[in-house]
Amino acid sequence: QGPKMGLSNSKEPPSDCCPPGAEPLSGTAESLGVTEPLRGEVIKLDGRVRVYLTKPADEVKTPIRGVIIGVHDIFGFATSRTHHLFDELANDGYFVVAPCFFGEKLAHIDSYFYPFTNARRSIGRARYPWKKVKDKLDLVLDYIRSETPYGDFKIGMLGFCWGGWAIFHAAASEEISAGASFHPSLDLCRIHGESIPELCESVKSPQLLMPAFPDPANVRENGLAINTLRKKDFGDKCMVKDFRSRVNHGFANRGNLNNKKVAEAYKEGMDLVRDFFRSNL
Repeated sequence: QGPKMGLSNSKEPPSDCCPPGAEPLSGTAESLGVTEPLRGEVIKLDGRVRVYLTKPADEVKTPIRGVIIGVHDIFGFATSRTHHLFDELANDGYFVVAPCFFGEKLAHIDSYFYPFTNARRSIGRARYPWKKVKDKLDLVLDYIRSETPYGDFKIGMLGFCWGGWAIFHAAASEEISAGASFHPSLDLCRIHGESIPELCESVKSPQLLMPAFPDPANVRENGLAINTLRKKDFGDKCMVKDFRSRVNHGFANRGNLNNKKVAEAYKEGMDLVRDFFRSNL
């Protein structure tokens, strides 16, 4: 028996991406239990793609060990606790580059719009094609390789919900050394006319999957994704941690840390992410 499913409201994510009961969009990070201010910076690549950059608070004590590309959820850039989470991960020795993968002109979602307005805008994001996402990812990879001092480091990716679908696509490239996905939404393949088995088969690097309630069987233990990955030569490095009995889809970056169950699951998930990237980057 999982957590109770949430009620629909104007901040509910679209069913095309997230399952019923997913954590809704919040007002502010502070309202979700965040106490530290953001310490990163936002730049623009090619004058068109916003990117949040963050590093360890003290690079002398914690030198950079790798690069992580952060991938937001269906609600987009700079929502909920997403960038605060990247700050926290950076403190483990990572240069984190978190771009806005949606088009800058794509209408935003917030709590002031009516449900119908938000639903239409959410669907626009769910249907945002991989070709356009890849265009921005290529720009980010070029920036990392040619314009930062970390171009020779291995690159991992960490994402949420919609971001899990994007990570599986990106992991078809050998430039990506590992991927971790909180509550991944591979079912997005269906609205893009893609094959989930073929997407899983295309992955070329270790993956950590962390489903929550009520994420589908294809991202759980013994599901299509992990069973496909474990047949590969890096299969023993692939993992699933199932949070379905404890927290809802969206907990990692949209859940309220003032809730003890959410806070405990979040800490456990982030510890797994740290260990996973230490082993694979």
